[in-house]
Amino acid sequence: MSTTTQGYRKDGSTWEPRYIVSLNAKLCIACGRCFKGCPAGVMELTSEEDDEDNEIMYMRLAKEGLCIGCTSCAMVCPKGCFVHMN
Repeated sequence: MSTTTQGYRKDGSTWEPRYIVSLNAKLCIACGRCFKGCPAGVMELTSEEDDEDNEIMYMRLAKEGLCIGCTSCAMVCPKGCFVHMN
């Protein structure tokens, strides 16, 4: 998907949204920073059990289509879990 959307900042400079492409759940530590920082409610906390019945928690893209391309999630993620469109 290619984005042709372009916005303007208050100072007149241009801004192009960078939508989420993926979230690496294996890197995620479920800190919730992306969840709190996302203005569009794109993420949700998920859990599953591993082979040894340990509960593993991570964030997942629950509503990827609602992403507004602000990259707030990536800016607050301490593990670099997010990939956005260029």
